Amino acid sequence: VDEDDEEAARKKVEEEEEAARKKTEEDDALRKAGEDAAALQVSQEAALKIAADAEEARTLAEDEQAALRKAEEEEAARKIAEDQAAAAVKIAQEEEARKVAEEAAAAQKKAEEEEAAALEKAQEEQQALEKAEADAAEARRIAEAEQAALQKREEEEEAARKKAAEEEEAARKRAEDDQAALKKAEEEA
Repeated sequence: VDEDDEEAARKKVEEEEEAARKKTEEDDALRKAGEDAAALQVSQEAALKIAADAEEARTLAEDEQAALRKAEEEEAARKIAEDQAAAAVKIAQEEEARKVAEEAAAAQKKAEEEEAAALEKAQEEQQALEKAEADAAEARRIAEAEQAALQKREEEEEAARKKAAEEEEAARKRAEDDQAALKKAEEEA
């Protein structure tokens, strides 16, 4: 009977130890499961936030790709969009460059035309100045010639008056001489 009791007591102790060990293992497993669950929840929350941010960015950047699901289709659509954007940028740049070049050419042409007009005006003014100087010189020459002619005419008139006076004096003297000779002849007769 004592051996049965001891065996029963030993089995009971073993069962209790086994139960305690199992409980410890279960506690450890539960604790680990809780930690794993908490870590998984954190990871899931982070993953959800990243996924939400990525979805928002993708939706904003690629509206027409919202219906696409396959990565190859998304890549192809992105490549097409990039090519179109690059082409549009290139066209815009070429158009802007052409516009700038046209404006520069127009400005240069205008400057050349203004310079040519200014040069032509300067030449016209120079020609007008030269003509005015030539006209003034000609007018001076004519005035001097007229002055010389006037002076010569006055000198000739003065000489003519002097000569006429001398001739008149000589004629008067001859008349007096003739009168004296006639008187003398009459007296002698």
